[in-house]
Amino acid sequence: MFTNSILKEELLNIVVDNNKTESKVDDSKKIIFAQQNITIQSKNFSEQKWDFLIALLIQEKVIDAKGEINLDNLKRFKAKHDEKDINKTMRDSIKTKTPSKTRRFLYLIV
Repeated sequence: MFTNSILKEELLNIVVDNNKTESKVDDSKKIIFAQQNITIQSKNFSEQKWDFLIALLIQEKVIDAKGEINLDNLKRFKAKHDEKDINKTMRDSIKTKTPSKTRRFLYLIV
């Protein structure tokens, strides 16, 4: 569905962020659109699998079947879902000795 035999390019990255804590309560996921220089971070996405997030992006018409990104819809999606610095006060108040950010990546290539 997202293949293009002529050109293959990275559309987005999905990153799991554990905020350097052992608790899953403050975990979030980031959807990074590098070419558009847009990052969407949401705690609500933390329990969702990558295929749900891709389906949501398609449903919201951010990505079409050709793998093209609609910038207006992407900005609308960001305004609707982005929770940047959602846990800043929580991170500042909780100091733990856990490893740095756990990162798992999904690269969607079309």
